[in-house]
Amino acid sequence: MDVLLRIVLAYGGVLIGLLVLGRVAGWISSVDQAIRSGRGSAGLTALGLAAVLLLHSGPWFVVVVGGFAYVILSSPHRPEWAWLFGGMLLAPVINAVVMLRFVKLRRKRLSSPQPQPPDHH
Repeated sequence: MDVLLRIVLAYGGVLIGLLVLGRVAGWISSVDQAIRSGRGSAGLTALGLAAVLLLHSGPWFVVVVGGFAYVILSSPHRPEWAWLFGGMLLAPVINAVVMLRFVKLRRKRLSSPQPQPPDHH
């Protein structure tokens, strides 16, 4: 039972880590879009950027998860918590491996010669 609990907690940590990673990636994309959309107007750029920096859920996810991790790990805790947070730290690694594999396959597909459709006359 103890091993099963640790596996479930590590898997849950990976899922939580992917959720946080997705929200942070969306936040970074939103910051980029706010900067690009306000070019030419410094006031509009500053307002849009301030709104994205404060109102988007990405940084708040990081603050909440970081605060939760600090509260749990700064005091005496059960070893199972290490499995949960270890899974959360493993999520970016898993995401990077999947992304690198996708990029590699896409480059391979784009660099290979495209077959010509047969001529049906």
